[in-house]
Order: sequence, then C-alpha cells, then structure tokens
Amino acid sequence: MRIGVYCDGFIGWTGGIEFLRLLVEALAAVGRPDLEIHVIVPDRGPLVQALQLNGLARHIVGCVRAGRLKRLPGGPSRTFVADTLGEGQSVHRFHHIDAGNWALAAVCRKNGIDVVIPAARSLGRDFPVPWVGYIADFQPCYFPEYYSSKSRKKNARHHSKLATTARVVIVNAKAVADDLMRFIPESRASIVSLPFSASPREDWLVELTGVAERYGVCGNYFMISNQFWIHKRHDVAFRAFHSLVQSMPELQLVCTGNTHDGRDPSYFPRLVTYLKENNIEDRVKILGLIPKRDQVELMKGSVAVVQPTAFEGGPGGGSVYDAVALGIPTIVSDIPINREIESWIDTYFPLDNAEALCVAMAAMLRQPRVRSAPEDLIEWGSQRKRQCGEILLAAASEAIG
Repeated sequence: MRIGVYCDGFIGWTGGIEFLRLLVEALAAVGRPDLEIHVIVPDRGPLVQALQLNGLARHIVGCVRAGRLKRLPGGPSRTFVADTLGEGQSVHRFHHIDAGNWALAAVCRKNGIDVVIPAARSLGRDFPVPWVGYIADFQPCYFPEYYSSKSRKKNARHHSKLATTARVVIVNAKAVADDLMRFIPESRASIVSLPFSASPREDWLVELTGVAERYGVCGNYFMISNQFWIHKRHDVAFRAFHSLVQSMPELQLVCTGNTHDGRDPSYFPRLVTYLKENNIEDRVKILGLIPKRDQVELMKGSVAVVQPTAFEGGPGGGSVYDAVALGIPTIVSDIPINREIESWIDTYFPLDNAEALCVAMAAMLRQPRVRSAPEDLIEWGSQRKRQCGEILLAAASEAIG
C-alpha cells in the first residue's frame, strides 16, 4: 500500500507539524514491508506564491485600517518542517508540490498512491484517489466569543463539507468523535478516533549540555509549551505562579510557543503587562518559538509540564504528548478531553482555578524526582505508536473500500 501523507493545512503551525510526525512515525512503526509512505508538502508553485501574497496583502490592509504597523505573524520555517518530518533522514519519500487538488492528484497518479491521509479539507467525492478526512476539533461551537460570526459560519461549512463527502474521518479523541456526531448529524462518514500514542524520538533521550544556560534558565522551573492562544489559559498559570513565587523567589516558569493570536492580538501584550505589574517578568521566561530539540531538553529539566488549557482537540495537547513520551510529570486542567488519558497524567486541577494550580505546583516541588529509564520510554512509545499505526492503516483500507 502506498499512503500519501498530505500536509496541507498542517505546515503553518507547530502543533500541526507535530501531528503529521505522529502519523508518519505511527505508520512506519507497524513494520509492513509493503507499505510506502509518501509525504506530500504543498509549499512550492505559483498558487502557493499567490496565496502567500494574498496573505501579505490582507495583513497590510489590516495594518492600514488599524493605523499602526503590526509584525507579520511568524510560522514554522521550511527547515523546521523538514527536520520534524525527517526529510533527508528517513526512508520515506517527500514530494513538494503546488497547492490545490490538481497538483495533489498529479503527484498521486505519478507515484501510484493508493490513499491520501489526512485531508484537513474536503477533496470532494470525485477526487480520483481515495482519501481520509481529518477534523481537529469544534472549538468555535464551545467558545463562539473567540470567533467572528463570519469565521464561525466558514468553519461550520468547512467541517460539514468534509464530514459529508469523506468516507472515513479521523479525529484525535473520543470527545471530538462525539462532537462530530452532535454538530454534523447529517454525516455518514465512518469516524475513527486515534489512540493516545505519545512516543519519544531516540535522540530526545540523549542529554544535550548548555541548553538551559543558553536561554537563561536555571534551578527549579516549570514549563508551558503552548502557543499563546487565549484558550490556552496562560493567564491562569501566571496567576498561580505569582502566588507560588512569593515564597520561592528563585523559581522560574519557562514558556515556549508562538506569541501571536490572530483572534485576539491584545492577549499576549496583556499577559506581559500582568508580569510587569506584578514584578515577575524576570522569573517568567518567554522564549517564543525555539528549535524542537531545545524545547525537549528544557522540558526534560523541568519540575513538571503545566497544561492549563480550556480546550484541546487531542488529550492534553502537544505538550502533554511530549511530556508523557519523555516521562516528565504533568499538571493538567481537568476538562473532559484531558480525562481520556488519566492513566498517564500525574495531577489534574479544576479549569481556570489558579489557586488549585498553585497548590498542585507546590506539591509537585515536594515530590522526589524519579524518571523512567530511556529503554522503557522507547518501548512504551513504540507500543503506543504501533497501535495508532494499525488503526490508521485500517482507516486507510476502509477508505479504499
């Protein structure tokens, strides 16, 4: 079987790229000798350039209307995408194409690809190659205040079209599968919920020296690895840390992730203002987007990974996935989707309860630091990846029919 892993809709944000890495590694972990993995990246060609120019033009118009120049939101580089997905380091084949169905169909025909997965948008019933759809979540249905009426309607149309034209749709959690049936009852697609498959890369378990020092990180610290999006609830974590640091002035909170949220550009500046007003800006290290390997090394040195999120499309989000893979303790908000992985989480706290989070962080500091052996982490991760890969192959086979 030849599977085309289609990257459209995923390569513009780090969480999407990490999700693609999960799929590629899970499929490879099954170990089927007849399986070929073709990674298809729509990042070159005239239509891609036109879309990029259109995005730049929209940004400039927004700046003019706002009366001030705003920094163009950054995203993962091509190098980051290539490194994360293993281009040049794995046996998988990589194809760089233009945007659009015609370019995707052409590369599929040329390489004899049997099925495309995961399609983040509908490829249509008449697409010449079987395809598996993917829906991340239904966040606008739960937090409409974060979205304009126009964007909510667009999102609903997008999901409805995908769910009603795909033969199979994969999601990252049982909660999302339930939402799909609830919000798109007209869908007749087979819904496949992927299992939690946290697994480390072997090179992650090799110690790198000097990383923490390079970023000014020292002593005991907690870590949050989320984009600075309003639903990630950094504000709750900052309030909890402010209370905790009163008796532990040397403690640090390390934050990585993109600092721009297009839905509320003022969110990150408000967070910075809070840190300054409460004199803890020197204790909270906001590093922004940093190389993945550096992020992993910082995570390994942390007391625990904190996940205060109010909403996720997969249990725990990407940071908890990495923390579990590495055997790092976790403190996680108790929203239903996060409860799907209770056996792997150390501590839950009530959503938006900064006082409870402070108590949980203080308790974590008092616990002895015990880490699993690297060979155990690799074996546990391999088992989870194989299970996920087998389910992906079953979904692909069902789409082929």
